[in-house]
Amino acid sequence: MIRRLGSVQAGSSPVLYQGSAQALCLLDTATELLMVRRDFRAALETCERGLESVAGFPEQEDLCSSFRYGEVKAALCIIGIQALAELNKWRVVLEWVLQYYGAPEKMSAKIMQMCSSFSVSLDLQPAADV
Repeated sequence: MIRRLGSVQAGSSPVLYQGSAQALCLLDTATELLMVRRDFRAALETCERGLESVAGFPEQEDLCSSFRYGEVKAALCIIGIQALAELNKWRVVLEWVLQYYGAPEKMSAKIMQMCSSFSVSLDLQPAADV
């Protein structure tokens, strides 16, 4: 069974639901642009719009709402990172992610791992050119 990020439970915070509806729609669109249409620039731009919309979310007090907010933000970043990689913009991945998280310690482990793997790839790249 596939669990969609857009599922909202009854009793969820109305602020989270209203604000996240746009972000979830943009996440679905970005995923389709990346995976199906292979329009990487449009996928990246869509992720950026989604990340801008979640940036306006107030900090959530309850753990469930806070988790959903973080999950949507991380998913948008992961799709954006993949789009940047497809556009051969590996060198800007960390900078791009930091504009949405502010500091590396605020990133999820998965996003940090993706940024680290790009960094390692860049470090190894000159050796492959020789």
